[in-house]
Amino acid sequence: MSSIRSKGNKSTEWRLRALLVRYGLRGWKVRVTELEGKPDFVFEKLRVAIFVDGAFWHGAPGFTRFPKSRKRYWKAKIARNKERDKEVTRRLRARGWAVLRFWDYELRENPKAVMGRIRKKLAARRKRRRSR
Repeated sequence: MSSIRSKGNKSTEWRLRALLVRYGLRGWKVRVTELEGKPDFVFEKLRVAIFVDGAFWHGAPGFTRFPKSRKRYWKAKIARNKERDKEVTRRLRARGWAVLRFWDYELRENPKAVMGRIRKKLAARRKRRRSR
């Protein structure tokens, strides 16, 4: 596993990128490595970080089917990933960031709902920013 050096889930990333463009949302950056957890998309001015998590790797409820071999290893690995995700979210929020997390299948099955959540969060952050 350590020899796999992927650069994110390209199909999922492109799907969300296309939606952001289609909905006319601007000001985002992709894979900001300086930010903890390396969010998939970041709206820096509004301090919004978006993660699109793979159902297997991040342990989506009801979607995790472990490989038949080395089950103990995989269960521990997925549990560590889930704990790391919680910690990253907690730390970013403590630093004033809004964090949105979506499952990859949500993006495929209900893109309107995903975009609704993103737009709602961005609008709230814009409103909060203006009222200061």
